[in-house]
Amino acid sequence: MGSAVSHPSTPSPPANDLIVVGSGASGVAILLQLIERVKNGKALGEVIFVEKNGLPGPGLPYSSQCEGTILNMHTDTMGLYHDKPLHFSQWRTDQESGPFPSRARYGQYLQETWGQALEEAQHIGLGVSVIQDEAHDIDRQADGTMTLSLRNGTQLTAKSVVLALGNFTSVCNTHLINLPGFFPGPWPTSQLKTIPTDASVLVVGSRLSAVDAAIFLSEHGHQGPITFMSRSGSLPKVQGDTTPFSRRYVLHDLAKHIEENSDENLLQVTSSLMEEIFHATNGDWGWLHNDESPVKQLEHDIQAAKTGKVEWQKVLRGTAPVIERYWNGLPAKSQQLFMDKFFSPWMRYRHGMPIQNAEKILGLLRKGQLQVVQGDRVQWDGIYKAQTSTGLLEAPYVIEATGQECQLDRIESPLIQSAVEKGLLKPHPAGGVAVDFDSLRASEGLHVIGSLTRGTHFYVSAIDRVAAHAARIADAITDEPTARPLHIAIFLGSDLFSHLMASTLVPQLLAAGHTPFIFLPVHKANRKTTPPFELRELTFFERELLQKHVIPYFKNEKPNGAPHMTIEQMKDAYGILVQEVPNVNSASFINTLRKHHIDVGLSLRCYQRFKTDIIRYFARPKRLLNLHPGVLPTYRGVMTTVRAMKNREKFFGYSLHDIDEDWDAGDLIDVRHHPIDYSKSMLHFMNDVYKMGAKMAVDVCDNIARGKELSNVPQKAEESNYYTFPTKEDLEGYRKDGIRLVDAESIVNVIVESFAPLEKQEKFRAHIDEVVQECGDPRLAVVDEEAEQPPKFDDLYQERRYLKHRLALAFRIFAKFDLSEGVAGHITVRDPVDPTSFWVNPFGMHFSLIEDDDLIRVDHSGTVVEGGKNKRLNYAAYAIHAEIHRARPDVLCAAHSHSLYGRAICATGKTLDMLTQDFCVFWNDHVLYSNFAGLVLAADEGKAIAAALGNKKAALLGNHGILTVGPTIEATVAWFVLLERCCQIQLAADASAAGTGRPLVTIGEDEARATWEAVGTIGNGYFQGLPLFQVAEREFGERTLLGRGIVPWNAA
Repeated sequence: MGSAVSHPSTPSPPANDLIVVGSGASGVAILLQLIERVKNGKALGEVIFVEKNGLPGPGLPYSSQCEGTILNMHTDTMGLYHDKPLHFSQWRTDQESGPFPSRARYGQYLQETWGQALEEAQHIGLGVSVIQDEAHDIDRQADGTMTLSLRNGTQLTAKSVVLALGNFTSVCNTHLINLPGFFPGPWPTSQLKTIPTDASVLVVGSRLSAVDAAIFLSEHGHQGPITFMSRSGSLPKVQGDTTPFSRRYVLHDLAKHIEENSDENLLQVTSSLMEEIFHATNGDWGWLHNDESPVKQLEHDIQAAKTGKVEWQKVLRGTAPVIERYWNGLPAKSQQLFMDKFFSPWMRYRHGMPIQNAEKILGLLRKGQLQVVQGDRVQWDGIYKAQTSTGLLEAPYVIEATGQECQLDRIESPLIQSAVEKGLLKPHPAGGVAVDFDSLRASEGLHVIGSLTRGTHFYVSAIDRVAAHAARIADAITDEPTARPLHIAIFLGSDLFSHLMASTLVPQLLAAGHTPFIFLPVHKANRKTTPPFELRELTFFERELLQKHVIPYFKNEKPNGAPHMTIEQMKDAYGILVQEVPNVNSASFINTLRKHHIDVGLSLRCYQRFKTDIIRYFARPKRLLNLHPGVLPTYRGVMTTVRAMKNREKFFGYSLHDIDEDWDAGDLIDVRHHPIDYSKSMLHFMNDVYKMGAKMAVDVCDNIARGKELSNVPQKAEESNYYTFPTKEDLEGYRKDGIRLVDAESIVNVIVESFAPLEKQEKFRAHIDEVVQECGDPRLAVVDEEAEQPPKFDDLYQERRYLKHRLALAFRIFAKFDLSEGVAGHITVRDPVDPTSFWVNPFGMHFSLIEDDDLIRVDHSGTVVEGGKNKRLNYAAYAIHAEIHRARPDVLCAAHSHSLYGRAICATGKTLDMLTQDFCVFWNDHVLYSNFAGLVLAADEGKAIAAALGNKKAALLGNHGILTVGPTIEATVAWFVLLERCCQIQLAADASAAGTGRPLVTIGEDEARATWEAVGTIGNGYFQGLPLFQVAEREFGERTLLGRGIVPWNAA
């Protein structure tokens, strides 16, 4: 152990760097942070701890003297490392005690953590010693060093001193001190055992300390009456589920706003919080109602906590890391107003009691042993007397339980009074001492942590804040600049390892006090040819498995025990913003960055090029950075890892660089390397290195937060190599060299072991294996025809057979989606052999029964020239479709039906609003034809519809139905199905808006246009339709070699 317990009789030499007065939870947290600084290269000499209560670690609140009470804070908030909030939860082995273990158990954690810290300090050469004595005087010497005087006459000198004195008990009735039966505080609880079990007890206070005292008495056999007396006469609320607030990022936005606007007042801050609570509770303010009966109120609160009707708690709990920033931004007048008027109710609502304590208190209330009354002062007249809301109360015993004392003139501490008298400590108007917000420095060489900093930080005693403040003090002691909280925009691609990197990065950024925002730029595919099979296989394992099967699988699953989370799980678990971005360069998105006070942009994989306006937004001191997989400038472009493997490089690297309009040619900030493992496929090797990239991102954000200069090294143009996607020749070269892009089994293992908890991995693996077998088998993949275009045929008759087969499938798809309506509705396809004619369904045959040979071909005059047994023609089909095919040579296929929601929309007399991404497929690409003239049997009516359609893809035929056209059958069908869904959503949204009186929120023109460019083009329409036809091939008929080259089921 690196500790010596001593009582020196002579002054210590002035060689100490630091003295910490107190070795309770705050002292232990400071030691942990100092060790981390030394491990990171900071120099620090001897550290002395002065502890008056004996054993370092537990302090009084968590010692054996406070047995019989539990923690009032959830175990997940009690970790002593500020960057490891779950440290205590992970340390615990007695999970049976639930999320609120005993104080004594936490004391064991503190003691064990202290012992481990001493061992680690010894290992790294940091001297730590403990002196068991009480410091009673402090002074600053002429050379700036601090001198501390102990009770035994020893004087200690150090460059810096930290006062980690713990909490001081507040005593309202100081005139009762030293009177028999008066307890100035409930701690240690062991003292309460001296109260006779049948005696009346008056507890001054009704919050958590009072609850702890009453439960201790009850569980140690007390049968006499107990009374809680406080000015409010109210019990604390009851803690419910600790699920994070889903919009926690908004609370951080508010902190940034306050810091940037010095004129903010308490009303504005409170209004913002209440607005979030309004949204969280769906406008239900019933949680503010108080019943005059404590029993009924507590019954209500317990029920609300058990049933999850405490959404307001999530908002208040979410303020924990930022409320000190709110407080610091308020003028002194607003702070004083809050302390005078609102502090007590804030404490009641913000710091509720655990359910198990609430149920015990309810039991005492129900059996009449406990009552809660209003009152203030207690007098002594041979017995304690208090005038309360229920009349005069008399009791032989009084326990003060009013919380912490933060007024310096009421704290009986010679050390504090000495520091105040000598000007080393100055009182803060809101309580405690004035300290620097960042460093917690009270004066040169003197730092304070804990409840005495309430005036500066407001929320100070919770362990999570103690851990954070300990880190700041350690920074100040070791001359490390304070890290300011950053808002970081992470631009994330759709691939597996960018997501694993983000899952690694996000919790580390949050633990460091930063707020990450995840933006998902839409992938605007622009490739015109089908990639070779190897690249399609890479796409499947790198992107499609994650996006289509992993993320949906875990949508409603909590990530308990899993090493990684999907972005949807991170959104729920951390309350961060996850937002899809159609166009990163749009003015609206740049306004989004501004709204959220984004300081740093970090691209982990962005599919859109950043242009002038967004680059200008990130001008210094902001930064826009890209984490590039590859050593720059040698490996620019895409798929650089396999290029490095092809070139037999020994190392793969990540490069972090500034983004300019030449994308990956900006100045280099950091480059790190990792040995290449040639026994693995390229994709599997990425599992070895993505954590290195995440560490680079964490480090650069920390440097920016601390205001440190970043390295900026211009890339050498003469060393630059830019790589595009591999050609077939490149892929052939990889195969010859034994380089694999993908190893399916290894990537399945990575996915399963990353996202599934151990106990659920077997089930998840079976799911992924089934997906891979169905979707990843090369025999089921599209062969070398182009994936973004239909196949091309040299034989027009073979093309006719193919189109007839696809048209028959189209009718079955319509039937499956309930888009058939009696004998109405028709889909036509222009005949490739005779383009003046088209194929259509026979009149009166149900869509679900139509096969290839049932279709009929109609010439330009409306004559059926060939077809199946039923050659009846629906003349309405001819009237409409003949004119469309005649007016639009680009249209191969046209579809019209009297669908349910389509007809409803067509009766509203308006086009669609741009409500979601799907609607944007029809942005400026659909029309309303409002001239309903009965059945369409005349050519003139068909011409009018064709004219109204113009060059658009869709039409809403007033009082009639909907119509889509396209250059492929797949696009036409996909657009029709999508248009019907959009009609349904439009109707639901309109009904909701009418019911609530709130207007619809629509997508802006720029965003709608950008989304249409991404998903509304002809190529995208064909691609979107392919899945419908893949399912149709499987469900509605035998697979054929004509249909996209897919091998039949019974093929070898």
